[in-house]
Amino acid sequence: MSHTLTKLYVHLVWHIKTTAPKIRPTDEQALYKNITVSLQELDCQTITINGTDNHVHILFTLSKNYSLSDVVARAKRVSSYWLKAHNPYYQTFSWQKGYGAFSVSPSHVEAVISYIANQKEHHKKVSFEDEYKRLLQRYGITYDDNYVFTDD
Repeated sequence: MSHTLTKLYVHLVWHIKTTAPKIRPTDEQALYKNITVSLQELDCQTITINGTDNHVHILFTLSKNYSLSDVVARAKRVSSYWLKAHNPYYQTFSWQKGYGAFSVSPSHVEAVISYIANQKEHHKKVSFEDEYKRLLQRYGITYDDNYVFTDD
């Protein structure tokens, strides 16, 4: 085979540091556009992006040219820098160090799109911590609250 072909869907989730200012609703769409552009610059296609004042969900296709950790590091770095430059309110803004990345079967893409689109309604009933624990359980990942929900 002379060409490398991939189609890897990734559901990516990350959270702000607990000491960081919350993401203002008026800044969400511009932030999401910033993240989308940073992914595009690494040959990743954003399918959908949404979140709340304290975390972001992204469904995207991972480029064959970059590692997941490089893509996430760039998206977090660029978006954090943008927020800080965008408004003095975000002067102390920072994302938590870690992230969750989950593979998505093509047959489940539409369900994940719907799930991400409904984040604000979903989080009226479910905390981020409970949501994240459910994601980890669904993927058979053992977790430790002290590791997952800290700013370290």
